[in-house]
Amino acid sequence: MLRNRFVECRNSVSGKIFICTLALLTNLTQASIAEDKSAASGDKSATQKESERIRAEHKDRIDRIVRESELRFESMQKNRLIQTNLTYSRALDAYEKAKQNKRDLPAFIHAAVGFAVAAHDVRDNVRASELYSEAVDAYLSLSKDSPSELECRRDAWSHMGYLSSTEFQSKFAQLFKIFEQRTSDPEMLNELNNNLRKVVSEQSSNRFGARSPSIGDSKATFDEKQFWKNAIEIRSAIRGANDPSLQPLLQSYVSACEKSGDVAEAEKTFVRLATLKNKDSDDADYANVRVQLDLTTFYLRHSMPEKAVAAYNKAMALSNGHKSQKMVSQLLSLASEFKSHSNAGISDKIIIDLLNSGGDQTVQAVDGTLNTLVSGYLNSFDLVKAQTLLAKRVEASKSCSNDQSANRWRLKLSDVDLALGQDAESNKLFEQVKTLTALSNGDVNKLNEDRQKLIQTLKSNKASQSSNTLKPTSSK
Repeated sequence: MLRNRFVECRNSVSGKIFICTLALLTNLTQASIAEDKSAASGDKSATQKESERIRAEHKDRIDRIVRESELRFESMQKNRLIQTNLTYSRALDAYEKAKQNKRDLPAFIHAAVGFAVAAHDVRDNVRASELYSEAVDAYLSLSKDSPSELECRRDAWSHMGYLSSTEFQSKFAQLFKIFEQRTSDPEMLNELNNNLRKVVSEQSSNRFGARSPSIGDSKATFDEKQFWKNAIEIRSAIRGANDPSLQPLLQSYVSACEKSGDVAEAEKTFVRLATLKNKDSDDADYANVRVQLDLTTFYLRHSMPEKAVAAYNKAMALSNGHKSQKMVSQLLSLASEFKSHSNAGISDKIIIDLLNSGGDQTVQAVDGTLNTLVSGYLNSFDLVKAQTLLAKRVEASKSCSNDQSANRWRLKLSDVDLALGQDAESNKLFEQVKTLTALSNGDVNKLNEDRQKLIQTLKSNKASQSSNTLKPTSSK
């Protein structure tokens, strides 16, 4: 029986590890045999016997390892099955006991949900659905004034995905309306929102819920987009069309619309997000900006560059020049998005705006993206654009109290200035770099050597260009 369970579990994580180990050991054995076959064929009498002995010992060792691994695996599966069966038996006992005294609804609800979970764990999805349906019906008949109402509410909501698709549609609407009417605490509301995502996960899963053949409605599919739309309508009716608690639901609806290819509805919902009232919090101002930045990313993702730029400009207008660290992080991500969509102008503008804001945290955060942009311009010989960004970075260093990479950026700008023929500006910066390098016990000689190499390279390039320009064209 245990070997049958081994076969059943061969696709589990543990089974895959065991089978991969077995395959690896088999390969090692084959490699060892192949190596032995390729050995020199001198005196076969003694050599062949020794080779056969080594192969036999090796095979015995591998067989022993395989047997030990199989025994450990079977033991682990046996222990897991014993524990699962024990849990199932206890859950069944608790359910039967609670069912005899159904007047104690809280006890029955808790027992029915517990037994549903145990049934699901042994893949009895039909039984799990029936039990959970009983628990939901019991909760719907429970008085709202019951001392155990909150606990029962959580039980009734904990695994909505166990329900078959036909029952889920009606019972979800009933339960969600009750929960919305009885939930005012912010933490409870967050818990409810998280459970909504859990419901989607359960109902979308192939193992159980609406798509499980064992439920009896295998042709039914879970419509995630419609689910979020229904949830939004219920919450809007109870809390108001512009209540801030709608934000996570609307965001999930946007994702569902995008997954289904309904870009127009997703865009419409994003616009609605921007009209929501915001909670009184430290992040309230950023929340308005974030929606516009999210919308910017959405437009870029769907190849709408003009709308993306408009949404970005609106976000900047709403920010009034204030940039929190959360906003800085999102802007840097957006700069990379614009660059990947061939709009380097906006990328540069974002970086320059951030550098103008200044401050150690912001400037340090910008450095990685800035380095990528500058390197791109240098590789494409667009020195003027590289110079613009580098000059802004060097200027931003003045707003920092501990800019440890400032000297590196000065040196980069000095090199670019020199390449553009702006020798005076370049030399001034280079002297600053040398002074600061000496103060920090750096290698000034190496700086001078590299500088001379750059000067010689630039001279050679200039001479080569002049030679090509003066070279006469051949006469026909």
